[in-house]
Amino acid sequence: MLTGLDPTDYSKIADENKKFSPFFNLWTTVDNWKRSNKSWLHDPFEDLNAQKLEETVDTSNKTIA
Repeated sequence: MLTGLDPTDYSKIADENKKFSPFFNLWTTVDNWKRSNKSWLHDPFEDLNAQKLEETVDTSNKTIA
């Protein structure tokens, strides 16, 4: 209003966010899995945190399902 321009319609942003959300969840899950997988395969067995490993696997499974 101050600039004399018509107000911008942002009503579609929430809808676009909802459409994009599954892709964001997939990408972040895959990224988290890849970083964790490197640790699982190369770190000493004693250093692995079983609770965190289980949580990562469960969360990834729920997100992808």
